[in-house]
Amino acid sequence: MRDPRLAEDFNRLRRQADTQEVLARLTGKPINLLEYEEVRRQLRANLQSQPVLKEIPVAAIVGSVGRSQDFTRDFKPRTDSAAQRWESVKAGTLGMMGLPPIDVFQIGEAYFVRDGHHRVSVARELDFEYIEAYVTEVHTKVPVTPDMDLEEVARQARLVEFLDRTNLDMVRPGANFSASDAQAYDMLERHIGLHRYVLSIERGTEVTYEDAAIDWYDQVYLPVITALRMQGTLREFPGRTEADIYLWVSGYRALLEEGLDWELHTGSPHPSLSGKPGRVLKPLNAGLLDRLRGMDEGPKPGNWRRAQLLAGAGPTQALHLFTTMLTPVSGQKAGWQALSLALEVARRERGRVLGLHVVADEGQRESDKAQAVRDEFEWRCREAGVVGRLAVEVGTISEHICERSAWADLTVLRLAYPPPREKLARLGSGVRKLLRCCRSPVLLTPGAPTVDLEHLLLAYDASPKAEQALFIAAYLALRWGAKLAVVSVAERLADAEAALARARRTLEQHGVTAAEVAATGRVTDALLSASESQHSGLIVVGGYGYAPALEMAFGSTVDELLRRSRLPTLVCP
Repeated sequence: MRDPRLAEDFNRLRRQADTQEVLARLTGKPINLLEYEEVRRQLRANLQSQPVLKEIPVAAIVGSVGRSQDFTRDFKPRTDSAAQRWESVKAGTLGMMGLPPIDVFQIGEAYFVRDGHHRVSVARELDFEYIEAYVTEVHTKVPVTPDMDLEEVARQARLVEFLDRTNLDMVRPGANFSASDAQAYDMLERHIGLHRYVLSIERGTEVTYEDAAIDWYDQVYLPVITALRMQGTLREFPGRTEADIYLWVSGYRALLEEGLDWELHTGSPHPSLSGKPGRVLKPLNAGLLDRLRGMDEGPKPGNWRRAQLLAGAGPTQALHLFTTMLTPVSGQKAGWQALSLALEVARRERGRVLGLHVVADEGQRESDKAQAVRDEFEWRCREAGVVGRLAVEVGTISEHICERSAWADLTVLRLAYPPPREKLARLGSGVRKLLRCCRSPVLLTPGAPTVDLEHLLLAYDASPKAEQALFIAAYLALRWGAKLAVVSVAERLADAEAALARARRTLEQHGVTAAEVAATGRVTDALLSASESQHSGLIVVGGYGYAPALEMAFGSTVDELLRRSRLPTLVCP
């Protein structure tokens, strides 16, 4: 005879199971237990151990061997025929018999019942947190969690196929390729396939798919993932994985390459992950107040250097700091001087030059003049032995330079019109706007016929942007074997000497020695005098240090230096 209290407990669970059935039909969300054999087959899981008796979390039991239709996902009985067995198990659990161990398979963190379905159902009804079980572990290459449904199992099954094909889980232990969509693995395999094709051409021999996958992971995938981790990008995309963001970056990069008509390096800084790729400049005919408000103060000190360090560059490391040079070319004779300097830097850095030619309207983009500029650009690059690519744009030169500087390591410009002396005129200076909006260092040349990059002069006052300049000067001294002189100018000689001591400590850490010049008086006078005595060929300075309104009132050392010096000047953001 049935115990009325136990019968009521069972009937309550049956009503709840029926309610779940109705809701499942309305929502389309399955309530079945996961079928062990289906999961094992899709994930290519294999037995790994003999059964071991231990306690397991009841909530982690989410599957069944052969009885996935008899109970809901939370083990509520779905048929009345289970009543007698269920009530008997609960009676024994509440009495002297207790709850005997069940028998389960374990895949990842999820458990599948071989024997003991009614015991699990009773344990869930009694809110047991743990239950004893004989556990047989079943190994698979991918993580399995108790909250997985069949769709997630299918996605993980596709990951297993990806790992079997690439063997990356074995040769690069710890690599994580989990994605939110099974189609992501098709895209990753296409990336590897393309990488294999290019690699085979470069090596002159057929590269195996597995070797191509390893090289792709080391040279393409991992550098992007490392940058994402260091920038904390995943926090901005909850619910997305590293593989998801890698594919997004790759897709965005492809669109940018098409729009920019450039090829972007995988390790290039990616402004879309940490800020806007370009800045909008105010019209020159705007009111004075609007022009003051609209002038961007430029990147904060350290941003560019931090991006380079994310890519692995540093003053004492083997990587090159300037692998991509941006330089506009007008097609006029004087306009090629900046390209000549960019090609010399690219030659030393084993880098490439991205040229930019801007025309007035769409009709001029394919004109004979534009084609002549392209031909001349390509010829000069070939003569220098440097890879170059020219993009032709329509619009305003300054806006295109500002946008594209985000994708270059160095912007090289011909200084045709230095910043004027007059305060109001300085607001409309194109050079000032470019120096404030460019996201990378800017190398300006006044058009000197020859350039000496073997003797560097660093202007240093221990300010944040001077520290940027010190970083680059140290790199150039090490990489190019250039002689470096450091100049510090202050109101008191003791202050200048203190700044030099600080620079000296930094340089010594990297094995760089430099001549030192401490001076008082006007900064520009001291810099020009030192450049003559030290036979300097290139001046390195930090960018604007004050807000635009203050510089309009008090002037800027950078502006005065650009007006008076005849040497190329590298301005660091």
